[in-house]
Amino acid sequence: MRRSSQNGGLPAPPPDLPTRLIGARHDACGTETRARTKIIEAYAAPHREYPLVKVNPMANWSKKQMWKYIYDNEVPIHPLWELGYKSIGCKPCTAMVGAGQDERAGRWNGSKTECGIHTAQKPLNYSI
Repeated sequence: MRRSSQNGGLPAPPPDLPTRLIGARHDACGTETRARTKIIEAYAAPHREYPLVKVNPMANWSKKQMWKYIYDNEVPIHPLWELGYKSIGCKPCTAMVGAGQDERAGRWNGSKTECGIHTAQKPLNYSI
């Protein structure tokens, strides 16, 4: 395995580095976990030689900035949003949001603060 001093001693990334594009924003749910979200995060990936990289391009955006970008760039709205699913995660962690509820009220029925897809990996000391 190649090592690189330019990335804190982590293995040099392969051309097919496992990466997830995530829509996390600091202001999305008011938790300390979300407030610490970095734009690029690396996690130890079980059963993989290389880390899993999560890219959070909207981490520093407000809800208002996100919607401005959507409208200015004519980004299509997902049909589930129109049905009342204001925050999408894995199937067991996602429910419709009622009128007047916070956009993340449909997640986990109040039993936890993050979906398992975000907590199953061990964070590496490598983020931007």
